[in-house]
Amino acid sequence: MVKFAVLILGVVFVILGILGMIAWWPEFLIVLKGFGSPFLAFVGAIMAIAAVGEIRDAMARKKEEAKEAKEQPKTAASSEAKQ
Repeated sequence: MVKFAVLILGVVFVILGILGMIAWWPEFLIVLKGFGSPFLAFVGAIMAIAAVGEIRDAMARKKEEAKEAKEQPKTAASSEAKQ
């Protein structure tokens, strides 16, 4: 029952939001323009942070793979020597 109430309330809010945008279109555009630059700056910062994290992960992965490749022949040689 609660799901239907939430659905109906959601539809009512969508309708009221659309009517509000129509009634206050010039004010809506002013607010939209005001949020544009900060939103772009925020999204750009998030993208840059994510890219730095990905680059660090890739570098760490390369170092780990190089370390494993360097250790692998040693372990193979030591196991052959034991036999």
